[in-house]
Order: sequence, then structure tokens, then C-alpha cells
Amino acid sequence: MKLINIINGENVKNSLMIKRLKIYIINQFGFTRSEANGVLVLSLIVLASFTIPILYVKSIVQKQKEPPFGESLAKWYIQVDETVKTAPDPAGKKPVFGRKKFHFDPNTASLDDLRQLGFPESIGQRIVKYREAGGVFVVKNDLGKIYAINQEILNDLWEYIDLPEKTSNKNPSNHGGSEKIPYKRLNLNQLEPSDMEFIKGIGPVLSQRIVKYRNLLGGFYSFDQLSEVYHFPDSLLYRFEAYFYLDTLDLVQIRVNEDSLDRLAVHPYLTYNQARAMINYRQLHGPYEKPEDLMAIRVMDDSTLTKLIPYLNFTSH
Repeated sequence: MKLINIINGENVKNSLMIKRLKIYIINQFGFTRSEANGVLVLSLIVLASFTIPILYVKSIVQKQKEPPFGESLAKWYIQVDETVKTAPDPAGKKPVFGRKKFHFDPNTASLDDLRQLGFPESIGQRIVKYREAGGVFVVKNDLGKIYAINQEILNDLWEYIDLPEKTSNKNPSNHGGSEKIPYKRLNLNQLEPSDMEFIKGIGPVLSQRIVKYRNLLGGFYSFDQLSEVYHFPDSLLYRFEAYFYLDTLDLVQIRVNEDSLDRLAVHPYLTYNQARAMINYRQLHGPYEKPEDLMAIRVMDDSTLTKLIPYLNFTSH
């Protein structure tokens, strides 16, 4: 009801304005009532003839500035498609879409080249770090030594890798290297720090760290344990596997039923609380008989026990 009243009020105001305008025209120009009506109509026609063309031209210009909806949609689709094609794989497990294919030598290819070829960022960095540490790719299969590299990418780029598939040279270091390779593989569990410094990338500091950590463990049973050494580069793992071997008979074992708290607590795979719990449980329940018995300790977990098993000795004297 209020809205109707407002509309009626506006109509009354407009009607009064038109009447006043008619009276003004009659008084000023001496026109009759019908002549005044004609002047008003003519004035409106003239005003419309000026206003409509201006508005029309503005609308045309605005439409020319804005691309058609179909064109805008097509551009948006292309942008999305390019983003999907070039998006890297964060997990480093799948090939990158939209990659290029060209011949390359993994010994000289830049990080940007590796990205364009479809290698994930993390893999490209490992390849570069491997080279910086003195590593050399001799045959195509050597790329497969890079940790977590995707075999699908290698298969797809196989014909573009500028390396031979096989070589008669069995010594990988002779490819542009200057390392003095030992006549036979050495037992890493018995070496002194200086014995491994012939490898490029291994200086006195890193070699001492390796030996120190090996002694704390009681020896290495897997080359993967080298990655636990502070600042040991993944790129050197391949060279260690090539030049050394691991004799597990050299492992210094933990006598779980006899060793003291101090002896257990210094092992890198045990925390002080775990070592103390092992002692307390042993005192309350008697000697351990097998690795699974250690899982009765609340602070022990599967991961720790799995790593510890090669070092555990359950015999008692």
C-alpha cells in the first residue's frame, strides 16, 4: 500500500511539473494550450534524437572492448590446459605432462634441461648433485642409480640419452675421472677414514663421520644406512656400492640380556627411555628370548625393532 502511495505521489509531481511548463510557455510566447502541448512533444522528440545516438555509440564501443563470451571461454580453457600440462609432480613419481624430447648427456645437461625433459625437480637436483660430487654417467642404465628416479621417464627418453647402452670398460670411474680405484672391493666395516678418501666428494671430515657413526652402530649391514650419516650426499651411494662391500660378521652386537643401561643408550637406534625400559622389563620378567619379546615394552615400536634386529644377541653367558 505504501509503495502504491509513493508511485501515485511521483505521478502527481510529474503532472504538476508538466502543467507549470505549459503555463510558462503560454505566458512567455503567447501560445494557445494546444500549441503549448505541441511544443512540449516536439522538444521531447528533439531531445531523444540527440540522446539515443550517443547512447548507441557508447554501447557499440563497450562491446568492441569486451571479447565475445566464446572467445573468452576458449582463452580460459587454453590457460588451464597449459597449467595442467606444465604442472610438476610434487611426489616425483609420475612424468610431467607437456615435456619436451631432445638428445641430452646427463653428464652435462643443466637443471633447466632436465625439467624440460620431464624429470621432477627433486630428481633433477639429485642428478646435478651427483655430478657435482664427482659422479659420472657412463652408460644409459647409470641414470637408474639415481634414488627414486621414474623408470617410465627413462624408458620414454631412452633413445635420446647420449650415452652407450654398454661399455667394455668395467671401471665406471675411468670416464673422465681421476680416482685411484682399489684393485678389489674393500670391507667398509673395517676401513679407516683415510681408506675411503680416494672417492671424489669424500674428504677427511665426512670420512671421519662415517667411521664414527659406523662404530656407534656396531657396523653397517646395509648401504642405505649411509644416508643416516650427517651430510652424506645420496649421489655418493652408488660409488660406495661399487667400491666397498659389507661383511655382517663384523657387526658388534647388543647383548640384550646382559648389557648395561649406558651401553644400550649410546646406540643410535635407541633412545634413553627405550634403553631404560629394556633394562627394567628384563629385571622384572627375566631374559629376552627373541626379538618379538621386545615389543612387550610400551615405548618400543616396529620401526625401531626392525632396524635393531641385526644387532641383537639373545645369548647369555
